[in-house]
Amino acid sequence: QTFELTKQFPIDQKEYFPFIESGKPMQKNDPFNCQIARTWKPTVTVTGIDGLPSCEKAGNVLRPETKVKLSIRLPPTLNGDEATKVVEKILTSNPPYGAEVTLSNALAGNGWNAPVLDEQLLESLNRASKTIFEQEIAHCGGGGSIPFVNDLSAKFTKAKFIVTGFLGPGSNAHGPNENIHLDFAKKGAACLTQFVGELYDRLKK
Repeated sequence: QTFELTKQFPIDQKEYFPFIESGKPMQKNDPFNCQIARTWKPTVTVTGIDGLPSCEKAGNVLRPETKVKLSIRLPPTLNGDEATKVVEKILTSNPPYGAEVTLSNALAGNGWNAPVLDEQLLESLNRASKTIFEQEIAHCGGGGSIPFVNDLSAKFTKAKFIVTGFLGPGSNAHGPNENIHLDFAKKGAACLTQFVGELYDRLKK
């Protein structure tokens, strides 16, 4: 699915993202490996630091403590609680110069690896997509922090899940100017409406 997605949408990372002139993607602008990296490979991001003085006030003194907030994205099949234990062991075992390191407020959520869709559902989705978008659906993974999909899947084991949304280029999710493209959203809603209507008709029989 990832290979088919990157064939259908061979995004040039240098054009899609606002790199500085000398900047470049970590995956050498390879669409397939870029997609694998953002879905199946782990990442660590420092999202906040307490205890560091501003450059204006900084001096040649030792800090009594420093607090760092990490955001760690896990592969979708890796258990979050088990990963937390591993991370804590790595951070607290043998820290440099005998420093005291503690881990607190660790929140873990499990990812979700979508199972293969039922053929009839896939056919219905493709029909709806061809009607509205004039092409078949594309399967796209995302490294987002939405762990409740896994919880729903575990609770309703026989249910089929289709997770989608209407964000697109320039939507700036979670930013102060987050937005959706209205025409695209209307088409997406129409596509889902046709799919649900066809599914209802089939279940009535």
